[in-house]
Amino acid sequence: MSKIHEINSLDQLAGRRLEWRALLDETRGATFFHSLDWLELYWRHFGQPQGQTLRVLVVESCDEIVGILPLVVRREATRFGQVNVLTFPLNEWATRFGPIGPNPTATLLAACGHLRRTPQDWDLIDLRCVDRKGTDAGRTPRAMHAVGFCTRPEPWQRTGLIRLTGTWDDYWAERPRDLRTRYRGAQRRLADRGHARFERHRAEGYGNFTPRWDLFEACRDVARRSCPEGRSDGDPDWSESTLPLLRDLHETAAACGVLDVSVLWLDDVPVAFAYGGCQFGAFTRTHRGCDRDLGGADAATVLLGGLVRDGFARGNASIDLGAAGTGDDECPWPTNQATSYRYRHFGRSTPRVQALRMRRWMARLSRERQEKLSAAAV
Repeated sequence: MSKIHEINSLDQLAGRRLEWRALLDETRGATFFHSLDWLELYWRHFGQPQGQTLRVLVVESCDEIVGILPLVVRREATRFGQVNVLTFPLNEWATRFGPIGPNPTATLLAACGHLRRTPQDWDLIDLRCVDRKGTDAGRTPRAMHAVGFCTRPEPWQRTGLIRLTGTWDDYWAERPRDLRTRYRGAQRRLADRGHARFERHRAEGYGNFTPRWDLFEACRDVARRSCPEGRSDGDPDWSESTLPLLRDLHETAAACGVLDVSVLWLDDVPVAFAYGGCQFGAFTRTHRGCDRDLGGADAATVLLGGLVRDGFARGNASIDLGAAGTGDDECPWPTNQATSYRYRHFGRSTPRVQALRMRRWMARLSRERQEKLSAAAV
Protein backbone atom coordinates (compact mmCIF):
# COMPACT_ATOMS: atom_id res chain seq x y z
CA MET A 1 0.00 0.00 0.00
CA SER A 2 1.27 3.49 -0.88
CA LYS A 3 2.21 6.03 1.77
CA ILE A 4 2.31 9.79 1.30
CA HIS A 5 4.78 12.16 2.87
CA GLU A 6 3.91 15.82 2.42
CA ILE A 7 6.87 18.18 2.51
CA ASN A 8 6.29 21.88 3.07
CA SER A 9 9.80 23.33 3.12
CA LEU A 10 12.89 23.10 0.95
CA ASP A 11 15.02 22.22 3.97
CA GLN A 12 13.08 18.97 4.28
CA LEU A 13 13.83 18.16 0.63
CA ALA A 14 17.58 18.66 0.92
CA GLY A 15 18.18 15.05 1.95
CA ARG A 16 16.18 13.69 -0.99
CA ARG A 17 18.22 15.27 -3.80
CA LEU A 18 19.85 12.02 -4.97
CA GLU A 19 16.52 10.16 -4.87
CA TRP A 20 14.85 12.98 -6.83
CA ARG A 21 17.59 12.91 -9.46
CA ALA A 22 17.31 9.14 -9.82
CA LEU A 23 13.54 9.40 -10.33
CA LEU A 24 14.06 12.22 -12.84
CA ASP A 25 16.18 9.92 -15.01
CA GLU A 26 13.22 7.51 -15.15
CA THR A 27 10.60 10.17 -15.92
CA ARG A 28 9.18 10.05 -19.40
CA GLY A 29 9.34 13.45 -21.10
CA ALA A 30 11.30 15.00 -18.22
CA THR A 31 12.73 18.50 -18.54
CA PHE A 32 14.73 20.82 -16.31
CA PHE A 33 11.42 22.04 -14.86
CA HIS A 34 10.89 18.62 -13.25
CA SER A 35 14.14 18.94 -11.28
CA LEU A 36 14.65 19.89 -7.66
CA ASP A 37 17.05 22.56 -8.92
CA TRP A 38 14.18 24.29 -10.71
CA LEU A 39 11.90 23.99 -7.66
CA GLU A 40 14.56 25.68 -5.50
CA LEU A 41 14.91 28.44 -8.10
CA TYR A 42 11.15 28.83 -8.37
CA TRP A 43 10.73 29.06 -4.61
CA ARG A 44 13.44 31.69 -4.29
CA HIS A 45 11.89 33.99 -6.90
CA PHE A 46 8.16 33.20 -6.82
CA GLY A 47 7.20 31.03 -3.88
CA GLN A 48 8.63 32.59 -0.76
CA PRO A 49 8.41 36.25 -1.91
CA GLN A 50 4.72 35.82 -2.82
CA GLY A 51 3.75 33.92 0.33
CA GLN A 52 2.96 30.66 -1.44
CA THR A 53 2.57 27.34 0.35
CA LEU A 54 4.81 24.47 -0.75
CA ARG A 55 3.14 21.04 -0.96
CA VAL A 56 5.50 18.39 -2.33
CA LEU A 57 3.86 14.96 -2.20
CA VAL A 58 6.31 12.05 -1.97
CA VAL A 59 4.75 8.66 -2.66
CA GLU A 60 6.36 5.58 -1.13
CA SER A 61 5.68 1.88 -1.56
CA CYS A 62 7.55 -0.84 0.34
CA ASP A 63 9.78 1.86 1.88
CA GLU A 64 10.93 3.08 -1.56
CA ILE A 65 9.98 6.32 -3.30
CA VAL A 66 7.95 5.59 -6.43
CA GLY A 67 7.04 9.15 -7.38
CA ILE A 68 6.98 12.83 -6.47
CA LEU A 69 4.32 15.43 -7.28
CA PRO A 70 5.44 19.02 -6.61
CA LEU A 71 2.57 21.43 -5.91
CA VAL A 72 2.13 24.95 -4.55
CA VAL A 73 -0.83 26.94 -3.29
CA ARG A 74 -0.71 30.51 -4.49
CA ARG A 75 -3.01 33.52 -4.69
CA GLU A 76 -4.18 34.35 -8.19
CA ALA A 77 -6.25 37.28 -9.39
CA THR A 78 -9.48 36.59 -11.28
CA ARG A 79 -12.20 38.91 -12.52
CA PHE A 80 -14.14 37.91 -9.41
CA GLY A 81 -11.32 38.51 -6.93
CA GLN A 82 -8.34 36.66 -5.43
CA VAL A 83 -8.52 32.88 -5.05
CA ASN A 84 -6.17 30.24 -3.62
CA VAL A 85 -5.04 27.94 -6.43
CA LEU A 86 -3.34 24.56 -5.99
CA THR A 87 -1.14 24.11 -9.03
CA PHE A 88 2.27 23.07 -10.35
CA PRO A 89 5.32 25.27 -9.54
CA LEU A 90 5.85 26.62 -13.05
CA ASN A 91 4.68 30.24 -13.28
CA GLU A 92 4.10 29.72 -17.04
CA TRP A 93 7.74 28.78 -17.75
CA ALA A 94 7.17 25.21 -18.96
CA THR A 95 5.00 23.73 -21.69
CA ARG A 96 4.71 20.20 -20.22
CA PHE A 97 4.60 18.92 -16.65
CA GLY A 98 3.52 15.97 -14.53
CA PRO A 99 4.66 13.55 -11.81
CA ILE A 100 8.34 12.70 -11.37
CA GLY A 101 9.23 9.02 -11.52
CA PRO A 102 8.47 5.90 -13.56
CA ASN A 103 5.04 5.29 -11.96
CA PRO A 104 2.89 8.34 -12.78
CA THR A 105 -0.41 6.47 -12.36
CA ALA A 106 0.34 5.34 -8.81
CA THR A 107 1.78 8.75 -7.95
CA LEU A 108 -1.26 10.66 -9.19
CA LEU A 109 -3.77 8.32 -7.52
CA ALA A 110 -1.99 8.51 -4.17
CA ALA A 111 -1.53 12.29 -4.44
CA CYS A 112 -5.17 12.97 -5.32
CA GLY A 113 -6.32 10.75 -2.47
CA HIS A 114 -4.10 12.68 -0.09
CA LEU A 115 -5.49 16.01 -1.30
CA ARG A 116 -9.02 14.72 -0.78
CA ARG A 117 -8.30 13.59 2.80
CA THR A 118 -6.25 16.54 4.07
CA PRO A 119 -7.57 19.98 5.15
CA GLN A 120 -8.42 22.15 2.17
CA ASP A 121 -6.21 25.24 1.89
CA TRP A 122 -7.19 25.91 -1.73
CA ASP A 123 -10.26 27.25 -3.52
CA LEU A 124 -9.59 25.34 -6.70
CA ILE A 125 -7.17 22.81 -8.14
CA ASP A 126 -5.72 23.90 -11.47
CA LEU A 127 -3.22 21.45 -12.99
CA ARG A 128 -1.81 23.07 -16.12
CA CYS A 129 0.58 21.99 -18.88
CA VAL A 130 -0.68 18.39 -18.87
CA ASP A 131 0.38 16.43 -21.95
CA ARG A 132 -3.01 14.80 -22.33
CA LYS A 133 -2.35 12.87 -25.55
CA GLY A 134 1.32 12.16 -24.80
CA THR A 135 3.08 11.36 -21.55
CA ASP A 136 -0.03 11.80 -19.38
CA ALA A 137 -2.29 9.56 -21.50
CA GLY A 138 -5.37 10.42 -19.45
CA ARG A 139 -3.86 9.57 -16.06
CA THR A 140 -4.54 12.97 -14.47
CA PRO A 141 -8.33 13.07 -15.04
CA ARG A 142 -8.70 9.40 -14.11
CA ALA A 143 -6.88 9.95 -10.82
CA MET A 144 -8.95 13.06 -10.04
CA HIS A 145 -12.23 11.33 -10.86
CA ALA A 146 -11.25 8.30 -8.77
CA VAL A 147 -11.29 10.42 -5.59
CA GLY A 148 -14.34 12.48 -6.51
CA PHE A 149 -12.71 15.56 -8.07
CA CYS A 150 -14.88 16.66 -11.00
CA THR A 151 -12.86 17.93 -13.96
CA ARG A 152 -12.84 18.27 -17.73
CA PRO A 153 -9.96 18.77 -20.17
CA GLU A 154 -9.49 22.38 -21.24
CA PRO A 155 -6.90 23.43 -23.86
CA TRP A 156 -4.08 25.37 -22.23
CA GLN A 157 -1.27 26.00 -24.72
CA ARG A 158 -0.52 24.99 -28.29
CA THR A 159 3.11 24.55 -29.28
CA GLY A 160 5.06 23.67 -32.40
CA LEU A 161 7.31 20.60 -32.30
CA ILE A 162 10.01 19.49 -34.72
CA ARG A 163 10.65 15.74 -34.56
CA LEU A 164 14.24 15.15 -35.64
CA THR A 165 13.80 11.76 -37.28
CA GLY A 166 15.85 10.75 -40.31
CA THR A 167 18.28 13.33 -41.68
CA TRP A 168 18.32 17.06 -42.29
CA ASP A 169 17.98 16.41 -46.04
CA ASP A 170 14.87 14.28 -45.45
CA TYR A 171 13.33 16.91 -43.21
CA TRP A 172 14.19 19.79 -45.55
CA ALA A 173 12.81 18.01 -48.62
CA GLU A 174 9.44 17.72 -46.86
CA ARG A 175 9.21 21.43 -46.00
CA PRO A 176 7.01 23.66 -48.20
CA ARG A 177 8.72 25.23 -51.18
CA ASP A 178 8.01 28.77 -49.99
CA LEU A 179 9.90 28.07 -46.73
CA ARG A 180 12.94 26.78 -48.60
CA THR A 181 12.82 29.82 -50.86
CA ARG A 182 12.45 32.18 -47.91
CA TYR A 183 15.36 30.52 -46.10
CA ARG A 184 17.72 30.81 -49.07
CA GLY A 185 16.67 34.42 -49.59
CA ALA A 186 17.31 35.22 -45.93
CA GLN A 187 20.79 33.70 -46.16
CA ARG A 188 21.60 35.82 -49.24
CA ARG A 189 20.33 39.05 -47.71
CA LEU A 190 22.30 38.50 -44.51
CA ALA A 191 25.43 37.69 -46.53
CA ASP A 192 25.05 41.04 -48.28
CA ARG A 193 25.19 42.77 -44.89
CA GLY A 194 28.13 40.88 -43.41
CA HIS A 195 29.43 37.50 -42.29
CA ALA A 196 26.66 35.46 -40.62
CA ARG A 197 27.87 32.91 -38.06
CA PHE A 198 25.75 30.46 -36.07
CA GLU A 199 27.06 29.52 -32.60
CA ARG A 200 25.52 26.99 -30.23
CA HIS A 201 26.64 26.18 -26.71
CA ARG A 202 25.33 23.25 -24.74
CA ALA A 203 26.44 22.24 -21.27
CA GLU A 204 27.26 18.56 -21.15
CA GLY A 205 26.55 16.57 -17.99
CA TYR A 206 25.58 17.40 -14.43
CA GLY A 207 28.24 19.53 -12.72
CA ASN A 208 29.95 20.54 -15.98
CA PHE A 209 29.88 24.23 -15.12
CA THR A 210 30.42 26.22 -18.32
CA PRO A 211 27.83 29.01 -18.15
CA ARG A 212 29.17 31.15 -21.05
CA TRP A 213 28.09 34.50 -19.62
CA ASP A 214 29.23 36.12 -22.87
CA LEU A 215 26.38 34.37 -24.69
CA PHE A 216 23.96 35.35 -21.94
CA GLU A 217 24.91 38.99 -22.44
CA ALA A 218 24.59 38.58 -26.21
CA CYS A 219 21.01 37.32 -25.76
CA ARG A 220 20.27 40.19 -23.43
CA ASP A 221 21.67 42.66 -25.95
CA VAL A 222 19.46 41.31 -28.73
CA ALA A 223 16.43 41.31 -26.42
CA ARG A 224 16.96 45.01 -25.70
CA ARG A 225 16.86 45.74 -29.42
CA SER A 226 13.93 43.46 -30.26
CA CYS A 227 11.03 45.58 -28.98
CA PRO A 228 8.54 47.24 -31.34
CA GLU A 229 9.17 50.79 -32.41
CA GLY A 230 8.05 53.33 -29.83
CA ARG A 231 8.86 51.16 -26.82
CA SER A 232 11.97 51.67 -24.73
CA ASP A 233 11.73 48.89 -22.17
CA GLY A 234 13.01 46.11 -24.42
CA ASP A 235 11.74 42.55 -24.40
CA PRO A 236 9.63 42.10 -21.23
CA ASP A 237 10.95 38.57 -20.71
CA TRP A 238 14.48 40.04 -20.51
CA SER A 239 13.64 43.24 -18.66
CA GLU A 240 15.52 44.55 -15.63
CA SER A 241 12.83 43.18 -13.32
CA THR A 242 13.32 39.61 -14.55
CA LEU A 243 17.11 39.81 -14.83
CA PRO A 244 17.85 38.32 -11.34
CA LEU A 245 15.71 35.30 -12.18
CA LEU A 246 17.32 34.90 -15.61
CA ARG A 247 20.82 35.06 -14.16
CA ASP A 248 20.00 32.43 -11.54
CA LEU A 249 18.28 30.28 -14.17
CA HIS A 250 21.29 30.53 -16.48
CA GLU A 251 23.75 29.60 -13.75
CA THR A 252 21.61 26.74 -12.42
CA ALA A 253 20.90 25.27 -15.87
CA ALA A 254 24.62 25.37 -16.69
CA ALA A 255 25.51 23.60 -13.43
CA CYS A 256 22.86 20.95 -14.16
CA GLY A 257 24.23 20.37 -17.64
CA VAL A 258 21.03 21.34 -19.48
CA LEU A 259 21.83 24.87 -20.67
CA ASP A 260 21.42 25.29 -24.44
CA VAL A 261 22.01 28.70 -26.06
CA SER A 262 22.25 29.56 -29.76
CA VAL A 263 23.31 32.94 -31.13
CA LEU A 264 23.45 34.19 -34.70
CA TRP A 265 26.21 36.74 -35.23
CA LEU A 266 26.44 39.24 -38.08
CA ASP A 267 30.15 39.99 -38.14
CA ASP A 268 30.74 40.56 -34.39
CA VAL A 269 27.22 41.71 -33.50
CA PRO A 270 24.57 39.31 -32.11
CA VAL A 271 21.37 39.62 -34.16
CA ALA A 272 19.23 36.64 -33.06
CA PHE A 273 19.16 34.05 -30.29
CA ALA A 274 17.39 30.91 -29.07
CA TYR A 275 17.60 30.33 -25.34
CA GLY A 276 16.51 27.12 -23.66
CA GLY A 277 17.57 23.79 -22.28
CA CYS A 278 18.26 20.35 -23.65
CA GLN A 279 17.66 17.15 -21.71
CA PHE A 280 17.35 13.57 -22.94
CA GLY A 281 17.83 14.84 -26.50
CA ALA A 282 14.84 17.20 -26.42
CA PHE A 283 15.43 20.93 -26.80
CA THR A 284 12.90 22.99 -24.86
CA ARG A 285 12.87 26.62 -25.90
CA THR A 286 12.15 29.18 -23.24
CA HIS A 287 12.65 32.23 -25.45
CA ARG A 288 13.83 33.43 -28.85
CA GLY A 289 14.44 36.92 -30.21
CA CYS A 290 15.95 38.90 -33.07
CA ASP A 291 17.17 42.42 -33.69
CA ARG A 292 14.46 44.24 -35.62
CA ASP A 293 16.91 46.49 -37.45
CA LEU A 294 19.94 44.23 -37.94
CA GLY A 295 18.58 41.26 -39.85
CA GLY A 296 15.06 41.17 -38.44
CA ALA A 297 12.97 38.29 -39.77
CA ASP A 298 15.88 37.11 -41.95
CA ALA A 299 18.07 36.66 -38.88
CA ALA A 300 15.30 34.76 -37.08
CA THR A 301 14.84 32.45 -40.07
CA VAL A 302 18.54 31.70 -40.47
CA LEU A 303 18.93 31.12 -36.72
CA LEU A 304 16.07 28.62 -36.66
CA GLY A 305 17.48 26.82 -39.70
CA GLY A 306 20.86 26.59 -37.98
CA LEU A 307 19.27 25.26 -34.79
CA VAL A 308 17.36 22.53 -36.62
CA ARG A 309 20.31 21.51 -38.77
CA ASP A 310 22.60 21.37 -35.75
CA GLY A 311 19.98 19.30 -33.91
CA PHE A 312 20.13 16.66 -36.63
CA ALA A 313 23.93 16.69 -36.53
CA ARG A 314 23.92 16.15 -32.75
CA GLY A 315 21.36 13.36 -32.92
CA ASN A 316 18.73 15.24 -30.91
CA ALA A 317 15.20 13.90 -30.63
CA SER A 318 13.08 17.03 -30.94
CA ILE A 319 12.88 20.81 -30.74
CA ASP A 320 10.02 22.52 -28.90
CA LEU A 321 9.36 25.91 -30.49
CA GLY A 322 6.85 26.90 -27.82
CA ALA A 323 3.70 28.87 -28.56
CA ALA A 324 5.60 31.03 -31.04
CA GLY A 325 6.03 27.94 -33.23
CA THR A 326 2.31 28.01 -34.08
CA GLY A 327 2.37 31.49 -35.65
CA ASP A 328 1.86 32.08 -39.35
CA ASP A 329 5.56 32.78 -39.97
CA GLU A 330 6.73 29.58 -38.29
CA CYS A 331 4.04 27.06 -39.15
CA PRO A 332 6.13 25.50 -41.99
CA TRP A 333 8.94 24.52 -39.58
CA PRO A 334 7.16 22.17 -37.09
CA THR A 335 6.43 18.58 -37.99
CA ASN A 336 3.77 18.35 -35.25
CA GLN A 337 1.44 20.59 -33.28
CA ALA A 338 0.99 19.70 -29.60
CA THR A 339 -1.63 21.01 -27.20
CA SER A 340 -1.24 20.91 -23.43
CA TYR A 341 -4.33 20.88 -21.22
CA ARG A 342 -5.47 22.07 -17.82
CA TYR A 343 -7.65 20.19 -15.35
CA ARG A 344 -9.60 22.23 -12.81
CA HIS A 345 -11.67 21.21 -9.82
CA PHE A 346 -13.58 23.88 -7.93
CA GLY A 347 -13.53 23.30 -4.20
CA ARG A 348 -14.80 25.81 -1.68
CA SER A 349 -18.32 27.04 -2.33
CA THR A 350 -17.59 30.74 -1.94
CA PRO A 351 -19.40 33.23 -4.22
CA ARG A 352 -16.27 33.99 -6.24
CA VAL A 353 -15.51 30.28 -6.79
CA GLN A 354 -19.11 29.64 -7.82
CA ALA A 355 -18.86 32.57 -10.24
CA LEU A 356 -15.69 31.11 -11.75
CA ARG A 357 -17.37 27.72 -12.12
CA MET A 358 -20.38 29.31 -13.83
CA ARG A 359 -18.13 31.24 -16.19
CA ARG A 360 -16.27 28.08 -17.19
CA TRP A 361 -19.58 26.27 -17.74
CA MET A 362 -20.87 29.02 -20.00
CA ALA A 363 -17.60 29.14 -21.95
CA ARG A 364 -17.79 25.38 -22.50
CA LEU A 365 -21.39 25.59 -23.76
CA SER A 366 -20.41 28.39 -26.12
CA ARG A 367 -17.44 26.41 -27.44
CA GLU A 368 -19.51 23.27 -27.99
CA ARG A 369 -22.22 25.28 -29.75
CA GLN A 370 -19.65 26.82 -32.05
CA GLU A 371 -18.16 23.41 -32.85
CA LYS A 372 -21.63 22.08 -33.78
CA LEU A 373 -22.28 25.07 -36.04
CA SER A 374 -18.91 24.63 -37.73
CA ALA A 375 -19.56 20.90 -38.28
CA ALA A 376 -23.02 21.64 -39.70
CA ALA A 377 -21.59 24.23 -42.09
CA VAL A 378 -19.14 21.67 -43.49
